[in-house]
Amino acid sequence: MVEIGRVFFYPEKDKRTLNKLTVVTLECHSKNVEKLVDKWRLKGDVQDISATSELLKEAARKHDNGKPQKFKLKYDFLQESFIYSFAGHRFAVYEEHPYLNQLIRLHHEFSVDSITQAKSVLNRSKYSEFVDNFQFDLYTLEMCDQIEAETASYMFTGNAEPRVFMEFSGERLNENTVAIYPYPFKENPITLTFDYCEVYLDKPYSITEDISQNKNKPFGTLELTKLSKKLKEKLKNCKVRHKEVQLCTLQK
Repeated sequence: MVEIGRVFFYPEKDKRTLNKLTVVTLECHSKNVEKLVDKWRLKGDVQDISATSELLKEAARKHDNGKPQKFKLKYDFLQESFIYSFAGHRFAVYEEHPYLNQLIRLHHEFSVDSITQAKSVLNRSKYSEFVDNFQFDLYTLEMCDQIEAETASYMFTGNAEPRVFMEFSGERLNENTVAIYPYPFKENPITLTFDYCEVYLDKPYSITEDISQNKNKPFGTLELTKLSKKLKEKLKNCKVRHKEVQLCTLQK
C-alpha cells in the first residue's frame, strides 16, 4: 500500500466539494531528501563534519517514518480549503542512536533553545565527539526537506507554499525544472523523482458528509474521517506514476 507523504487537493468551485486528490508517496519524499542531503554544499569555513554524514543520510531516510500513524485530512473553514496534517509525527519515531534521534525530533524547528537541549543530550552520551556537528546537520536536513517540499508544490500546483525557516527562493522555469537561489548543492542540475497517485473519487465528496457526523457545529478545522477512509481504500489499488524534476541554478 502507498504511504502518504504529501497531498494536493483539486476542489470544485464551491470549495467544499472534492473529486480528485494527488498523493505523493512517503518513500519518494524520503529518497529525494536523502539525495539532496548527500549533495549539500556547506557554505563558509566549517569544520570537517564528515564523521556524521552517514547519520545525516539515515535521518533523511527515516525523518518522516511517523507520518502514517499521524495522518489526518481536515477542512479549514477560515481558509475555505482542504488540508492535511501529520501533527506530532516527529515524536512518533524513536531511534536508539541519540544523534539520529535528535535530528529526527528537531527537523521542523531550528532554535537556540532546542539545539542547546539536543547538544546537552549528546554531551551526556557516548557520542559527545559529534556534538559540534549537530547544528550543521540539522540545518542541512531542514533545508533539504523544505526545498524538496517546495519543488513538489511547484510541480503539482504551479505554486510554492510559504515555509518556515526557508532561506532559499525557487522559481518554476517549466513543467520539469525548478531553479533555486542561492543554489546550495554540489551538482548542477540535480534530478529528483516524484512517485505519485492520482486519486479520483467514485462520486464528488462534500464536507457535509463529515459535518453530519459531528455533534458540535464545526468551526476552525474539521477532521474528515470519511474522506480519509475513502482515500486509503483507493490507494490500495492505485497506479503509481512517476515524474522527474530537475533542480538547477537560478540565473539572476
